Amino acid sequence: FTAGDIAYGHLHATDHVVKFMTQERLASFFIIRDPRDILVSHVHYITDLAPNHVLHNYYTNELSTFEERLRTSTIGLPDAPFSFPDIGERLKPYLGWMECEAVLVLKYENLINQQFEAVGKIVEFVINRGFIPKVNVPEATEVLLAGIDPSRSPTFRKGGSGAWKDQVDATNKNLIKENVGRALIQLGYEKDLTW
Repeated sequence: FTAGDIAYGHLHATDHVVKFMTQERLASFFIIRDPRDILVSHVHYITDLAPNHVLHNYYTNELSTFEERLRTSTIGLPDAPFSFPDIGERLKPYLGWMECEAVLVLKYENLINQQFEAVGKIVEFVINRGFIPKVNVPEATEVLLAGIDPSRSPTFRKGGSGAWKDQVDATNKNLIKENVGRALIQLGYEKDLTW
């Protein structure tokens, strides 16, 4: 990296990666999203937006309902010729970022619903990590907000939160609790499993 570089990706919180991403003068962020919305988004992405995805044919030709696809996204495909474990196992390698003090944890929902405050936290965090802005925090926040255009992302569909409440039936709700219920608590989306 050189000064001012920005990069993004899905990085597991392994010791080596954490050590690199938390080095001095590097500002790293862990953006979390409600796993239930991740699942709903995953189904729509695989089915509607990613014709070259390894699961696209299976989701569109073998599974015929949203509920079947959601079940598969939740419990995975243990017998597939490629690795596609349940949602809890897929999330587990990322959860270590929650414990890193040198990483700013941001909720996707806050970036959607409280943009100015969330982006302001980002600006303050990068300043604390050594970045020297040419303008004050509110002005820098406004500049960043003006540059946000989710529609440029190849994964963008709606950009909302809470869709799972209208799309998850009782059976899939129970499967989600079994597979990712504890992570929902760890990530701060639920206090217990009674939702």
